Amino acid sequence: MEAIHINEDSAELYYRLVAYLFANGQYNEALNYLEVALSFGVEKHHILFEYLPQLQDNQLILEIIKKYSDNND
Repeated sequence: MEAIHINEDSAELYYRLVAYLFANGQYNEALNYLEVALSFGVEKHHILFEYLPQLQDNQLILEIIKKYSDNND
């Protein structure tokens, strides 16, 4: 969180935070930060899957990513 406060527009840091929150079972907070991460860099969403590959099968996450990807086209 401290790094995000210093680099508030760093998508990479938000994706890392999302992975930590999911791993810790804080799903609602993770989903909120996922949307922030996507707003800063939807094209970098692969970073999330590098940290937690099992999230690639999560339909909710895939739908949220698709929504942001469609908005960027």
